[in-house]
Amino acid sequence: MLAPAHFDLSVRPCRDLRRKLRRADKAGVTISNGATLPLDAMAEVDSLWQSSKGAARGGSMGRFCPEYLTRQRVYLAPHKGQLLGYISLHVSHGEWCLDLMRQLPDAPGGTMQKLIVCAIQDAAMCGVAGFSLACVPASAIRPPWQQKPDGLRQFKAGFAPKWHPRYAAAPGPVPLALALCDITRTIYHPPPLASTKQTHKEDEDCEVALHQAS
Repeated sequence: MLAPAHFDLSVRPCRDLRRKLRRADKAGVTISNGATLPLDAMAEVDSLWQSSKGAARGGSMGRFCPEYLTRQRVYLAPHKGQLLGYISLHVSHGEWCLDLMRQLPDAPGGTMQKLIVCAIQDAAMCGVAGFSLACVPASAIRPPWQQKPDGLRQFKAGFAPKWHPRYAAAPGPVPLALALCDITRTIYHPPPLASTKQTHKEDEDCEVALHQAS
């Protein structure tokens, strides 16, 4: 979690972030808040991203859904007639939450960081109290043979956030085990995305923003 009004790029933990932003600026990367979304170009970026990173998993990292994106706040990184990448955010009155992150495999370094920093700065101007970078795997559950730090956690740590644990709860061990198995199945074998025109939006299939209790 970040407090946009107090986000400070000059602090020591953000030194790598500053370096990434300088690389993006040097490459001429610019950011726009997409009023009209270039959905075809966004779909192509998503396809190339999945070719490079692997299939998008259900619930945990977000899946490309044009109807869903039109209801979110989206930031784009266009460059010389080409879309380099984009992010989408869940927006509520008091909090914005990072959802989809997509960029071309050969996008200039710092493109994703610049997209997120622009969103944080806009949140500050809008008086938003909280900005969530969404979840990362808990470091405590990494296997001992995994020497490298988790890439997603390392990426988000560059913004110097405050970490807040998230929990799973159930009435007993059996319901908890069943629930975790169901979550695992949804992540690794997600069903087709439901139409957002249905009464139940199936938001969990596009990643859910958890509201911070005040």
